[in-house]
Amino acid sequence: MQTMKVMRGSPQPEISVYTHDHVKADGTFEDGELGAVHTEGNISISHPDGGCGMPGCECSPGHWISVALPRTEDGVVRGVTFKFNSREELEEYLTRG
Repeated sequence: MQTMKVMRGSPQPEISVYTHDHVKADGTFEDGELGAVHTEGNISISHPDGGCGMPGCECSPGHWISVALPRTEDGVVRGVTFKFNSREELEEYLTRG
């Protein structure tokens, strides 16, 4: 069972769970899908200005925290993303949880 501590007055992110199937050991996709994912498990936070930080890139817009689990032997990477309305909300969430 998963639980999340919710504090009154703290920002409540939009939470989404994701699954990537057919991930090769190097993080690319067996089916030719463009892009790559972390395979060793990873916690990422958006750039202070939002997104991944690359000018003009729209791969992951907005302000977010992403937690990816390590790739399974059968090529599956699962994770969860917490999306916020602003950088200030993200920082407040990290401070107050």
